[in-house]
Amino acid sequence: IFTSSCIFTALGVLASAISWLSGPVRGVAQLCSKDDRQVVLCQNFLCASFGWIFLCTSASAGFWWLTACSATATQSMYLAIYWATWKAKARGWDDAIVFMGMLTSLIGLLLGFKAPSDTGIPG
Repeated sequence: IFTSSCIFTALGVLASAISWLSGPVRGVAQLCSKDDRQVVLCQNFLCASFGWIFLCTSASAGFWWLTACSATATQSMYLAIYWATWKAKARGWDDAIVFMGMLTSLIGLLLGFKAPSDTGIPG
């Protein structure tokens, strides 16, 4: 039962990863007025580059690089969302919530650029 659970989990992860890979590519291709194939090639190049970073450094440093890249990209996206919300909405009592979200995302973004002391990455 353990083996079948692992196989079904792997298939589920693969099925969910396909939508994460193809969905954003179509939107980015439309934004950049590029062909989907060009954006997929760029995405594959970035994934291969991250894989090389992970393979060519120590495991903790490679893991930190991958995590820091994805975290800073996510925090940048959240900052853009909070900024758009700040600009689009009428001023009210809930501005404090938007401001706190913006501040929290900014702190998270800045922490992504500081390497932990035990990875051997100068920072």
